[in-house]
Parts: sequence; structure tokens; C-alpha cells
Amino acid sequence: MRKDNRFRIFPEYFDRNVSRRSGRRLPVPLSLNGPPSLIEIKIAAQKMNLEPEVNKDVCHPAFSTGKRGMVLVNVPQENKLAKLAVLKRLSQLITSFARPAIEQELKKKTEELKKSPHAISAQPHRKIASDQKRSDSSGSRRPRRR
Repeated sequence: MRKDNRFRIFPEYFDRNVSRRSGRRLPVPLSLNGPPSLIEIKIAAQKMNLEPEVNKDVCHPAFSTGKRGMVLVNVPQENKLAKLAVLKRLSQLITSFARPAIEQELKKKTEELKKSPHAISAQPHRKIASDQKRSDSSGSRRPRRR
């Protein structure tokens, strides 16, 4: 038996688009639309007091092409939680707390950028020369196909 209760948690465990055979650990009703970020998993693990450690240069064994990373959590001995129970609770915390908190933080940053005087506008301003205006109907346009 393992002496320490450390679990490796990969973002693929929560992804609804990954099959169970490929590495998803949760049933579809509890899984998420797309993999959560490592920050979301870390925030949820901190809420559960699991002492998370983020490793960004690691990939899931079934997905050797993309390195999404993993979060290593330490489950205290007195809790004695199974890995599936930890994953279910993390999924609930990600959907209810971590994702809304991150989205709210992103909204604040975008609003600050919009309010700043040096913000870049979404559409660049350009001037159209008078000879390029569309009001000129010289017939240079091709006829529409039917």
C-alpha cells in the first residue's frame, strides 16, 4: 500500500470529449465541456485543502503529443478519499467556483483595457480614397451567378 496519498490529476480526466478508454475518469454528466486549465484544478484543490502542486511539462500517458500538464494533490490520511471521489468533488468545484472566478477576473481585465486611453481599438480606422468608393458603378464587378 502507498505510504502517501498523492494523486496525479490530469485535465483529460474531466474532458467530456475524451472517451473512458482514452483516459476520462468521470461519467459524462459530471464531466466538463473541454478540459479545465491547471489553474482551475489548482483553485478547486485548494478549496478542498489538498495541497496542489502544478507540473506543466507532463503529459497524460495516453496523449503523448500534447503536454497539458498535471496537478499533484496530497490527500490527508484522515480523509481516506478514493481518487474517483476526489475527482467528482473537484469537477463540482471547478464548475461552481473556479471557472466563474476566472471568467470574472478576465472580464475585469478586459474592462480595464477598454477604459485605458492607450487601448487598441478592435477595428482599425482607414481612409478610403474618393476613387475607391463603391458609389462608382463603372461595371467593374462581375455579374452574380444564379
